[in-house]
Amino acid sequence: MNRRSMKTKREILQAVHSLMDEKSFEDITVVEIVNRADISRGTFYLHYEDINDFLDKLVDELIQELYDFLLPLYGKPYKRGYELEAMTNLVQYIADNHHVYRLMLVTNDVPTFTPKLMDFFRELMHNHSKDVQARAVPNLEIKSEIEIWYGLSALIGTISYWLAEDMPYSPEYLAAKIVELNPFQ
Repeated sequence: MNRRSMKTKREILQAVHSLMDEKSFEDITVVEIVNRADISRGTFYLHYEDINDFLDKLVDELIQELYDFLLPLYGKPYKRGYELEAMTNLVQYIADNHHVYRLMLVTNDVPTFTPKLMDFFRELMHNHSKDVQARAVPNLEIKSEIEIWYGLSALIGTISYWLAEDMPYSPEYLAAKIVELNPFQ
């Protein structure tokens, strides 16, 4: 993608963020986006078929960016204590991009985001859990799938509330507490 296209997409995204501060995504029109971004409708349609295509591509791009960020962290073999480093990096990444994640997770205006995010994390945790099987809680016969569902709900729910409350705790503190609360470590 060339610089001009990247700049245009960034302007469109900023326009949508700005508009979502004022109204729900479903009430936003292409005309409002292009006026706010100061681009023509033709430019918008050069990149997207319609507003739903924009949303689908935005969600896919956010998941891909998160994957690209986390891949080096989860590409390592498991070692004890690794959870805190990985969780701190994840929560810091979300804090650094809090405007986007607040819109996606807290407002519920983008109904496709949370399921795609959960699918992404489920796959990541499933692949990673193979390395972690040896640390399972003794005397608990819990299938790894249930551990993953539980962990995903706790993680995404906690981060969503943290964002909704304007991040009252530092990313480091929140990450440490999420790891401490994990009963499967």
